[in-house]
Amino acid sequence: MIKMSFVGDISLGEYYLTFGHGPRSLMESGTNIFSDVSELFIGSDLVFGNLEGVISDVDYNPDSPHSRVFRGPPQAVDQLKAAGFNILNIANNHCVQQGAEAIRDSVRILEGAGITVVGLREKPITHISTNEGPIAVIACSLIPDNTDNEQQIYFAPSEQELIDTTRKASLDGTFTIVYLHWGKESTTEATPAQRQLAKALQNAGARMIIGHHTHSLQPVIV
Repeated sequence: MIKMSFVGDISLGEYYLTFGHGPRSLMESGTNIFSDVSELFIGSDLVFGNLEGVISDVDYNPDSPHSRVFRGPPQAVDQLKAAGFNILNIANNHCVQQGAEAIRDSVRILEGAGITVVGLREKPITHISTNEGPIAVIACSLIPDNTDNEQQIYFAPSEQELIDTTRKASLDGTFTIVYLHWGKESTTEATPAQRQLAKALQNAGARMIIGHHTHSLQPVIV
């Protein structure tokens, strides 16, 4: 049996209302920002999270408020690893906010620590080996990018492309998870369009569809 835990958006930088007491500031002061939640992941074989922003100092200007927004420090990888995260998604609307090279550097940092990065445009399907057999993960964003809608770093498919990719991943019966940045922020119900797409993904072979982006809990769609 495989035990999996899923986390939504993880923002390790500051935000415009949190300078001095946001995640980056806390980590820089030596605080373990995951200390109150890491015990929830004990015993999990796979711990997924959506990394909303970079963990890179490429082109970092500490005197610029914008440069600290959605930008965690490189050493954040140590806290992520210690908390149990071993699969992180970078397909979301804030990941290229600090520039393409910063997100590429973040990918290098994460992979160097042994964390699997999902959601890359160049690799829309990631296969993960487990003692129960392979798992295919399709991570992507359906939310318009805050910085560059023409970006080619993360997987931002059309709905039909996502359905086709799901069908491809599931052809041989592989257990397929769609880890999806979608929905309407601050809502507690999936929209009719989400429900329709979820059904189409299920018909294409998805065994699990895990959403993030809304910043709120939503019910399970059966």
